[in-house]
Amino acid sequence: MTNEAKRYLDLIIDEPVKMGHWLGFTDLTDLHNGWLKLMMFSKQDETLLAHRRKL
Repeated sequence: MTNEAKRYLDLIIDEPVKMGHWLGFTDLTDLHNGWLKLMMFSKQDETLLAHRRKL
């Protein structure tokens, strides 16, 4: 694995919100980092349901 690939992998693991921002999900905050990590790396199902408001 190259150093650049390792940096991107570390970013996905440590700060998934930054990846979300790059993909256009700009409403994500640091609060979402914990939730995303929980869903990605938990050994059990950690699906979250969140209410959304209409704009």
